[in-house]
Amino acid sequence: MLNFKSSTLEDITALLNIEKHCFPIEIQFTKETYMSLFKNKDNIIDFIMYNDEAIGVVAVAVRKYTGIFFAARLCNLAIIPEYQSKGLAKQTLEIYLNRLSHFHHVFLEVEMNNEKAVRLYEKCGFKHYKTIKNYYGLNKHALKMKKVFPVLNVIRAN
Repeated sequence: MLNFKSSTLEDITALLNIEKHCFPIEIQFTKETYMSLFKNKDNIIDFIMYNDEAIGVVAVAVRKYTGIFFAARLCNLAIIPEYQSKGLAKQTLEIYLNRLSHFHHVFLEVEMNNEKAVRLYEKCGFKHYKTIKNYYGLNKHALKMKKVFPVLNVIRAN
């Protein structure tokens, strides 16, 4: 069964371990990255749990602007390889997008050549709006993608 558990500063070692299983070293989150995310109490850094085992992480940075305009950045969605291709990332993304639907939009960056992830984000309503050259290193470009929510969701939440 899929569920989620909030993480704390004490969980950084476990978070970094998931990073090691999911990403090449040059794009893994560092201890400093997680510590920076933990500084904002509105940010979300959750373990993705499956049958009581931590199999991944989802991290969302919340950005507040003036008035009712809010944005959230999906910083990380990682599931360890043995649990990939089971629909768990899609389920997780749908659950978190539902939780974030009171925001104006959610944006993210994804490696351009990660076709599986790009397809997942597109299926969930994200649109590519910008390419960032060398974002993940030399000749490793990122697609900047965004999902905009209906304005009524934003107004109702405020």
